[in-house]
Amino acid sequence: MRALVLLFTLLAAPFLRAQGMLAVNPGQPRVDGVTSFTLSGVVPFSVNWDFGDGTPAQAGGSVSTHLYSSAGLFIVRA
Repeated sequence: MRALVLLFTLLAAPFLRAQGMLAVNPGQPRVDGVTSFTLSGVVPFSVNWDFGDGTPAQAGGSVSTHLYSSAGLFIVRA
């Protein structure tokens, strides 16, 4: 079994305070398995998701999914 270690960071413009929560499902993501990220507690117009694995950041809403192709330590930013 190859596991992933994810760290989460909420980024906000200086005039906003990031008070949201970032949840990941499943709680123990696996390589080549779909991982779902949900940003709650804030109502953003748009979220730029950076999954920390070198893939281009993508714009989206408060929910996004990602597929990791290798095990490692990834810092997820929303």
